[in-house]
Amino acid sequence: MSSGWIGLRDRTGGMFAPAGPGSTAAVAVDPDTVLPRGTVMAEFRTDPGVGTRNLIRLAARDPWPVGLTLCIDAAGTLRLMQTQGQSHRDWHLPTDLTRPDETAIVTFCWDGPARRGRLTLYVPDRQVLHCLELDAPLPLSLRDAERLTGPGDLCRQSDRVLWLAVADRLIPAGPMPTLGADALIATPRGSRPIATLRAGDSVLTESGESAQIRWAGAVDLPARGHFAPVVLRAPWFDLSHDLVVSPAARLLLTGSDLDYLFGHERVSVRAHHLVDGRTVRMRAAAPVMRYHHLVLDDHAVFRANGAAIESLDIAPLLADPAALAASVVGAMPRELLPRGPSLQHPVLREFEATTLRRMRAA
Repeated sequence: MSSGWIGLRDRTGGMFAPAGPGSTAAVAVDPDTVLPRGTVMAEFRTDPGVGTRNLIRLAARDPWPVGLTLCIDAAGTLRLMQTQGQSHRDWHLPTDLTRPDETAIVTFCWDGPARRGRLTLYVPDRQVLHCLELDAPLPLSLRDAERLTGPGDLCRQSDRVLWLAVADRLIPAGPMPTLGADALIATPRGSRPIATLRAGDSVLTESGESAQIRWAGAVDLPARGHFAPVVLRAPWFDLSHDLVVSPAARLLLTGSDLDYLFGHERVSVRAHHLVDGRTVRMRAAAPVMRYHHLVLDDHAVFRANGAAIESLDIAPLLADPAALAASVVGAMPRELLPRGPSLQHPVLREFEATTLRRMRAA
């Protein structure tokens, strides 16, 4: 099944393939073919002290004027500007992105037939999703997609941009699935591959209780930056065998040392804050990675290959209909949405996770 991603550019270079990045299939296409639906996604690190910064700027005049600029100012306002021939668009999305050196993921989606689109900015470490609905955005062509992600100098990126990708379909925004397809999930009927689970099935929480799945799904994502795969290695973290996750996967840790360090015997920690090259390490990957996850009737912790992993937490989205609609559960019937809060134990910040990692390694 096609991933939908047709171009990917990072700091090592760019690749463009209508059949998908990394594909060797020969596909004859007209470069002026308009993508009726599509997504431009990029990850960057903030640097609010420099004033207004262009994140991405595409400018070309042949065979007709084309422009796409994404920039952000010191107040955290994200701006999207488009030009195609004589048509111009200009949108502003206010955000709270004013802290230094935060990771943010910006997404621009368009749906040509519906004459609608969406501009979002997601701050993973704070689970904050800012959304703006767009009226009649200008669809990109395959030529535009190649200029954005392939070789050439018509598209310029800030040195704060980690990667840029283009898809030929609508991609959700906000919290994403984080578990690789090799995850075996503990259920009342034994361990099952996560890809076989469906809404209505049950899983066992780490306390041994049964919880119902409200949503089970997967998303193909560029395997870079915030989505680059991480390997949790057995036997650490109670793993029966290695588990591939995204850096955003949250593990539940327990122990008396946690109470000594943080005043809680149960804490969550993101996988990328545990990378030490031994118990947790980065893994080389193809350009695109498929991640799976589960939304339960209440936010909870279940076992994946033995490790205690948090279910996908959508509680931060429930108060914002636009953010909810933009997310992976946007099509989920509202009566099935879990209404409970996020888990109450703390999520360690990077320096706290580093302190814990060094203490446990001593």
